[in-house]
Amino acid sequence: MTNTLLPRTNAGIETAYHEVTQATHTRQNTIRTKRAELDLKKTFIQEQNVLMNKARSGELTPDELLNGLSQLNTLETDISTFSSQLINDQPKTKGAKLTSTERKAIYGLYHSGEYKQDELAEIYDVKQPSISSIVRKPPSTYIDIDNET
Repeated sequence: MTNTLLPRTNAGIETAYHEVTQATHTRQNTIRTKRAELDLKKTFIQEQNVLMNKARSGELTPDELLNGLSQLNTLETDISTFSSQLINDQPKTKGAKLTSTERKAIYGLYHSGEYKQDELAEIYDVKQPSISSIVRKPPSTYIDIDNET
């Protein structure tokens, strides 16, 4: 089915899925892919709200609303499939120390208002208290461990 109402969302899924299927996976690829997954889920919710608001205001006919909701259901299935593949295909990074670059990124992402602490914990594969500790300290206080293994 051609996606007429959500073309940018499907393009995002294809881009994110392409990242997942790359032959070489690194921790940074894992983090980027998890962020893409979360962003896709947020986009799904935004698009659903747009459709519902347009339906309420009479901008969409009942058939257009049903078509849009059908497309969103397909999108939700694609995201679920993507998420399952992500979990199965990505290397396990539990227990790896966060680099100062990652800590700075976490600090910036949190303070941008785009991500909650629990979302960042999921993306970076750490516990939420670790994220809480990071976002309370300015990045200039981070010890540089980027070159450590």
